[in-house]
Amino acid sequence: MNIIDKTIIVTATFYFKYAVAILTFSIFFKHCSDGEHDPTVIFYEVTNSIGHLPGEHGHLFEMPQGAMYHNEYIYTADLSGNRIIRLKSDFTSGEVIGKKGRGPGEFLGPAFVRKKNDAMYIAEVNNNRIQILNDNNNFRQYIYTNTIIGQTFGLSPSNTLLLHSWLPDVLIKEYNEYGDTIKSFGTNISSNPLLNSIMVETDNLDNVYIAFIGTPIIRKYNAQRKLVWENELFDLVGDQERIRQSNAEDLRFVSLAFGIHKDNLYLHLGGQTLEEYGGIKVFIFNCSDGEMVGKMVIKIDKNRSLLGGFSFAPDGTLYFADLNNAEIVKAKPISR
Repeated sequence: MNIIDKTIIVTATFYFKYAVAILTFSIFFKHCSDGEHDPTVIFYEVTNSIGHLPGEHGHLFEMPQGAMYHNEYIYTADLSGNRIIRLKSDFTSGEVIGKKGRGPGEFLGPAFVRKKNDAMYIAEVNNNRIQILNDNNNFRQYIYTNTIIGQTFGLSPSNTLLLHSWLPDVLIKEYNEYGDTIKSFGTNISSNPLLNSIMVETDNLDNVYIAFIGTPIIRKYNAQRKLVWENELFDLVGDQERIRQSNAEDLRFVSLAFGIHKDNLYLHLGGQTLEEYGGIKVFIFNCSDGEMVGKMVIKIDKNRSLLGGFSFAPDGTLYFADLNNAEIVKAKPISR
């Protein structure tokens, strides 16, 4: 074999190894991009679910609207059942709070609940009021406002209530515990009131975070109720012009669940299909600047595809309402 032949063989061998290396890297990169190995994706798996009071299979949940964690318990507003459900976080025990009616400790269309250490706040859409129960679940007082009570509301560290105003020039009204307006702030995004409907969250520093229900936009207001940032999420869901003209009936454009955990916001948008993502997809945003920092995928089957309100335990365990099956669901991160 002459020197030219050897040179050709060495050169060919080099390029072959180079090509194999490139191919291997490409396959590895694609595999990492699938999501299972993407460090920006957190996978959760369902560990337990319940659709009735523990030990009472005949006492079924009818229409649980969310799952709010507080001190080892889960609270949910059972909308058509006209009651509040309180569950131990391991689903070993539970109780019904309230019944159908218009009096103290009674509910008509309870759609949302928030719990503080000494009180529980319940939005009743059919009684158009916020009802407050004390820590023993006994009636404390009503809060009547001069606005329509929507399904969700915010509760600040100082126990002021933040509700959608439904006014054309004001987005949010803030009320004290007597129902007096103490602040009005925020701007609407549309002349269509459905597109201005919002979900509200607050943090321990009294910052206010909102997600528009009918349009994929999130915002942050500081403790002085000044706008800090706004993030438009049209690129996550599709055609911006179609969204702006939507009547909020297309679930692709609807924010279905919104929550805060540690330094991040979590937002579930309609239309994030199981086929495309292998589970329910939740987008994660940084509270400080509103930028997306990752995704969460809850691995479930097609029969559990509509995520209601959710919240996190301090250890990261997730609780949410399964709107399709009228259940409360517990899920944990998958170790990888």
